[in-house]
Amino acid sequence: MARYLFVPYPMHGHVNPMVPVAAELVARGETVNVAVAAPFADVFREVGCDVTEIVTTVVTDWPENPTKEQRRRNRQAALRMFRERRGVVRRLRAGWPQWRPDVVVSDLAARWGQLAALRERTPLASFSVTYTVSEEMVVGNLRRQRGDRYVRTIRRLGLLHQFHPALRDRAELALVNATPHLQPRWETFGDRYHFVGPLLRDTSGYGDTDLPWERIERGPTLFFSPGTVFGCGPQFFRALADAFADTEWTVVMATAATDPAELGDLPPNVIARRYVPQSAVLSRSSVFLTRASMNSVLEAVRHEVPMIAVPRAYDQRGVAARLQELGVAVVLDQKAPGATFVETADRLRSDPDVASALERMAEPMREAAPVAAAADALQKFTQNR
Repeated sequence: MARYLFVPYPMHGHVNPMVPVAAELVARGETVNVAVAAPFADVFREVGCDVTEIVTTVVTDWPENPTKEQRRRNRQAALRMFRERRGVVRRLRAGWPQWRPDVVVSDLAARWGQLAALRERTPLASFSVTYTVSEEMVVGNLRRQRGDRYVRTIRRLGLLHQFHPALRDRAELALVNATPHLQPRWETFGDRYHFVGPLLRDTSGYGDTDLPWERIERGPTLFFSPGTVFGCGPQFFRALADAFADTEWTVVMATAATDPAELGDLPPNVIARRYVPQSAVLSRSSVFLTRASMNSVLEAVRHEVPMIAVPRAYDQRGVAARLQELGVAVVLDQKAPGATFVETADRLRSDPDVASALERMAEPMREAAPVAAAADALQKFTQNR
């Protein structure tokens, strides 16, 4: 029986794909210790992991139109996270005699887990919650944006690795929560990379379950969930509600950081809650309006739900562009007229080519056992080590 130490990055989008892998290893009789911030401790305890709570500072949200105070707060949090890192690494290393890990599985964003493993000379597996990148991909992007001179300067100063955590990855095994369809240039990555997505955690019991399920199932239903980190302010939620008022659509909006009360009186066909059971709502939806984060996209593809993508973050833009290339999504500017969103939703739900493309992408997901594949890769890595 092997012993694993999981070090997640303490945010929902990073924790959710890790939980089913940890649960699978526990079910196979392995010992799984987890070092994570308190708000995420219970989800690992519930699947049988031994959890040690650690204190880590992270930037929890990036407001759409940040105030000066919000920008100051996020800068301070980022600086505090950097300053705390040495202490977190020391705290982890102090736990080695208790954990005695054979392998450390650390999220790429949880730099403290990687550093502790390397300093303790323990085999390390990295975990990426979205598609990964190579040096060639980063250089190509920088060259397009900034030019050759900028790239030469960055290389000369030895700063290239600062542009993406994947360029600092020294793990011998890399687990990537993406499918070959959604991993740019996946065939160029070496044997240490395992594209094991979709690693999905069931969220059907999460959030506000008191929803008009009969109406949602009857459809057509548009589900909008921008996520907890790169959310949006009340203006877009309100504009979306007004655009779909007096249409045949039922609209379900997960507003997260935005209080639904800020949206005012909504049309009768629009439902707004801070948090909803995404798995349950998405499986009953006709179209998904999303930021195009990898977890949400994988779940939408598995349920064969076409998407309207309004990305904000770097990886979201990459995923959104790829979805559009594959013919299963349309990328829109969030500032597009409301009528454009309605027209796009109407077209996506009735387009047979979109339905066929989604079916082709979803079929290998249904046939595969991604969680088992991730656990297999970890066990094989441990045995070889």
